[in-house]
Amino acid sequence: MPTVKVSYTIEWATSPKASYTGRYYVSNLDLFLALADLGVTSNVPFTDSAKSVFYRIEADETDPIHDKVSALFRAHGIDLDTLTKFHGYRSRHYEKTEYDQFEFLSLRPEKLAWIAEFAENRGGVHVLKANDRLKNKLAFGSVEQSRVFYASDEGREHLSGLNLTGIDWEPVVFDHPEKAAKGLFRLCSSVTMPKCLTPIVDSGYTDVTTLPEAEVQDRQWYNGGYLPAEMSFRRNEVEALGQFDVAITQELVGGFPRWYHPEVIVSQRFRQVLLKMKNKTAGFNPVHLV
Repeated sequence: MPTVKVSYTIEWATSPKASYTGRYYVSNLDLFLALADLGVTSNVPFTDSAKSVFYRIEADETDPIHDKVSALFRAHGIDLDTLTKFHGYRSRHYEKTEYDQFEFLSLRPEKLAWIAEFAENRGGVHVLKANDRLKNKLAFGSVEQSRVFYASDEGREHLSGLNLTGIDWEPVVFDHPEKAAKGLFRLCSSVTMPKCLTPIVDSGYTDVTTLPEAEVQDRQWYNGGYLPAEMSFRRNEVEALGQFDVAITQELVGGFPRWYHPEVIVSQRFRQVLLKMKNKTAGFNPVHLV
């Protein structure tokens, strides 16, 4: 089982300011200064001239510090547990060997992952900004921390030669092809996953299926506040697809409409291939079959 850490930031604001996930602004000076009595430390000493002073709290979800912070806020008339726009980031931490137990995983970007930037979305086709050099020498990675993965021609040939079921590629479109360092290919698949059981929400944590499409500017998986979110599918529906190593979700996610994209789901076999390649640009999130 993974360990779970909860992290959030409480920042001083001279006037009321809207808070958002993982960060809460406090304009009550007595409340803000009382946080020091709980044993947490601020980034810089508090002074009247300080431009940005905040407390960063990160601890295991069972650590009593979280209850102490909530109790302090309640004493000042604020119930953090009922503020829908505030909750700490709940991050799961797995041991490397724990990933071996999952049949399928979703790809996520790791360090060194950026190899290009989005330019625009032309009717569902992602157009990348051409660059005279790849930002990633490994030539396999994602774009702007999205979960869209690309490979160079060499990387594509290597992966395609390993008899990975379902793997497919789409040539990348550049805004200025003449300036592109080399061709890139988007990792995709001929296999589409069944409906995901994990809901998709917007930035306000509203189920996107309840909103007019024009009002949705952000589409993210919601897994009870845990990050990264982990997808779940019905086992019988996944098994009905037959054996595969690469698939894509039928749902689209992304930070803005121009970045909407399906997630890539891979088998444990695909994960082992990347590990043997000593690839450092792709990480993995467990996928659950229920």
